[in-house]
Amino acid sequence: MFHAPIRASCLGRSLVRILWVTDTTRTLLLQYVHPPVYRNIPASVFPVGVRIQGFVDSVNLRPLGNWSRGSTPSTALQHITLSGAGRYDAEFAQYVSAVSNIIKFIYRSLNSPLPEEHSFPKHSLFFARRVFTKITAKNRDKVSKLKPEDDPMMETRSIGENWRVTEKTPRAGGNFPVQVHLKIEHVLLLVEAQRVDPSDQRDPDVVVHGPGLIFGSI
Repeated sequence: MFHAPIRASCLGRSLVRILWVTDTTRTLLLQYVHPPVYRNIPASVFPVGVRIQGFVDSVNLRPLGNWSRGSTPSTALQHITLSGAGRYDAEFAQYVSAVSNIIKFIYRSLNSPLPEEHSFPKHSLFFARRVFTKITAKNRDKVSKLKPEDDPMMETRSIGENWRVTEKTPRAGGNFPVQVHLKIEHVLLLVEAQRVDPSDQRDPDVVVHGPGLIFGSI
């Protein structure tokens, strides 16, 4: 859904600078920040970017994800689970805590009841993205990005009228993903944010956690 890197990714306490939008085609919420004038650029709306680094516990980034012929296309996912791999659990816990706070912040801002505590991430973070796009009258012109080697048995042909792979995870050289756009559980959609110089920080309610990563002080 987001393709270009973001100029800055900040989450402040003030709701005056935050605009909420719901994507009705997905069971998730999108968050946008309305920052002040930046380097003489008029105030604009940017999606919030969160960059997570960790060790891979499990991964499935195949072109068709976990989908198999006969299963429901709407539930097909590509996914990655990241953790601190034991040795760096304390450092990774800062990511987990920040993500949990953002999720809670979203629910509270919408005056929605918080999910049960056990549903929040504890020691690892699960990321997933949908494999297929639902084809409707409005997006009928979207074409499948699958190559013959992605589906050698042409199993997606039977669902091509209603479901297509319109976006793929970019790869460099072989089977190495260079950029993965996923969502955290059912709340946040993630994109890779541009690195931000901590010395550029202006908002006292924004705290830098690590080089180039900005999270809100919640």
